Amino acid sequence: MKQMEVNSILKDLYESNGNLHKNNLYLTAGMVKNYLQKRGIPENEQVFQNSIQCFQDWKNTFGENINLHMYFDASSNFSIKSEEIPTDCICMSISLDIRHISQGVKLIIDYLSRQNIPHKTTVKKEITTNGIVIRLTSREDAIKLQNFINNSRYLQEGMLPVNSFYPEDNKVGYTYNGSTSYDNVVSHIIANYINRMYEFGLELIEIDINSFYRYINAFMQDKNNISNLPFIEKNSEKEKDATFILELLMKSLGSNNIDDYFKFYDFVQKSKNGRTNTTEDKEELFKEYVLTTLKKYPLGFDDKNPEKSGLDYIISFLNGNINGVTRENNLRERVKNNLTPNDVANILNSNYIPGTDLNQKLNTYIKMTMLNEMIRCSEIRFPNRGLDQVNKFITTGSLKYITNHIDGARNLAMTLGPEGINILFRHIGVPNIYCYAEKFLAKAKQNGYQK
Repeated sequence: MKQMEVNSILKDLYESNGNLHKNNLYLTAGMVKNYLQKRGIPENEQVFQNSIQCFQDWKNTFGENINLHMYFDASSNFSIKSEEIPTDCICMSISLDIRHISQGVKLIIDYLSRQNIPHKTTVKKEITTNGIVIRLTSREDAIKLQNFINNSRYLQEGMLPVNSFYPEDNKVGYTYNGSTSYDNVVSHIIANYINRMYEFGLELIEIDINSFYRYINAFMQDKNNISNLPFIEKNSEKEKDATFILELLMKSLGSNNIDDYFKFYDFVQKSKNGRTNTTEDKEELFKEYVLTTLKKYPLGFDDKNPEKSGLDYIISFLNGNINGVTRENNLRERVKNNLTPNDVANILNSNYIPGTDLNQKLNTYIKMTMLNEMIRCSEIRFPNRGLDQVNKFITTGSLKYITNHIDGARNLAMTLGPEGINILFRHIGVPNIYCYAEKFLAKAKQNGYQK
């Protein structure tokens, strides 16, 4: 359902952009933001006509609570808070219709007060897809509030859609802001995508969630793209938070599992505090280590090569030498605290990697990881033609068919080589790149070979 809605939004914006270009105009982030705030909100609901009366009612209701502070912000929105809440908090957004918003806000504030949950709640003067934003400091508090909203018949009756680009749980949206705004970053990346695809002359049928996912991924490969966004202003903290936001956006496009949001939030908090080591996924960390090492040392699997290859470094680590792990991206420290050779053995066995012994399984796993990454990068560079490009490399041996502009794909091609791919195919029992993609990348194929 969410994928269909996102596809519909992107296509609507793409068609609108065509009309704008007829008048020598182009789609802006402001236009996207305004559109997303009104998408799915009935026209008769878009003007919050009783806002002043509601604001006064809330002040009368909660005015005697000395633990609550109420005020109007610079945009004339109504805010009520129990204490100062950091900017990089959990943001929950809901939208209530005009008939339910007055009493609905009372129910929410009363619940938060009774549960002694620290919060800052802002109610916009208009009904929008993020008309009520509740900022909380912990996962536990968010889950409590989510359950309260889920079990309130009154709130459920008045719920309107939230922004489709938010991670969502039962019409409650979850975002992350930090030093910059989630809505600003997302609106800009959507506007950039629509304008870029228009320049390429794509047909409307090609504008969809998979194409958008690939665009974000490619956009993030060059950090200058993020630092040059107008509201980032080359500020390192804002750049880091914008990167987090784009990563969260990509997660929300691929999955609507709210647990993924909380895992992401925990990771961001620990990353900012320099404590990411304790919660990293072992398989993802090993995959990152393998790809980083093989891209840094692009040499083949030929044992006669006198220079040390990436594979040599990996085997060195599996033999207990932590110096076999590069310091790049703080990998050595992260691996030291999270990954052991026994963990790698468990990863290989649990994924049913073909092979008669651990070394053979490792060899197969590494080749599969390299090939999957080559396909991913090729699909980003050549949308819907990435597999064909990899096949041309296999049949001709020419590196010109592998992109040299995205994430070190050509170094992986140099390391693996066409013969390495053919050996892999023979070992796992598939005849060519297309059968391999069908067999091993079926799920990834649905998402443009991104997973």
